[in-house]
Amino acid sequence: VPTSTFSSSSSSSHPLPTTLSELSRKRQSLQARYSLPTTASTTESEAKLFRCAAAEGELAIIQEGYKNGVDINAQDTNPHNQRTALHWACIKKHSPVIEYLLNQQARFDIVDAQGKLAWEYVLDTSLIELFRSAHTQLLTTYNISVPTLSLSSTINTCMSKLLRRAAANGRLAEVRYCCEVWKNN
Repeated sequence: VPTSTFSSSSSSSHPLPTTLSELSRKRQSLQARYSLPTTASTTESEAKLFRCAAAEGELAIIQEGYKNGVDINAQDTNPHNQRTALHWACIKKHSPVIEYLLNQQARFDIVDAQGKLAWEYVLDTSLIELFRSAHTQLLTTYNISVPTLSLSSTINTCMSKLLRRAAANGRLAEVRYCCEVWKNN
C-alpha cells in the first residue's frame, strides 16, 4: 500500500468500524440500498460496491476494497455516467474518501459520460487543495522539477513540459486536465 502523500484536516462523517461484524453490516446495508448481489462476488460487483461506498463516504469499505484488490479506477458500466469512485466521492464531497483515493494513486484524469473529470465536481476550496497536491505529484511522476512555490507560480514554468510528456504518452485526459488547471490559474 503506497504511503500517504496528501493530507486533509477533515474528519470522516462515517467513523471507521471497530469490528469485522460492523464492517460486514455496513457492506450488507450498501448492498441492500443499491440492490447489489450479496452472494457470489464478482470483480464488477465488488467495483460497484466500491463506487457506492465512495458515494456514501464509507471509508472503511473503500479501504477494505483497496486492500482486497478492487480496481480503484474502474468506471461504472452504465453508459449514462461511467464514473469512478473518485468521481462519486467528489460529487458527494466526501473529503476523507477523496484523500484516501488520491493517496492510493487513483487516476484523476478519467472522464465520465458527461466528459467531466472528478475534480470538476469539486467547488470546495479545501477539496481543490487535494487535487493541487495530486497535480504536484503528477509533475513529479514525469520527473519535472517543481519549485517549492504555490501551484499558480509553477504553472508557466512546468505546464508546457507536462503537457508534452502527457501528450507523448497518449494521456489525453491528463492533457485536458493540465489545460484546465492552466486556464484557471
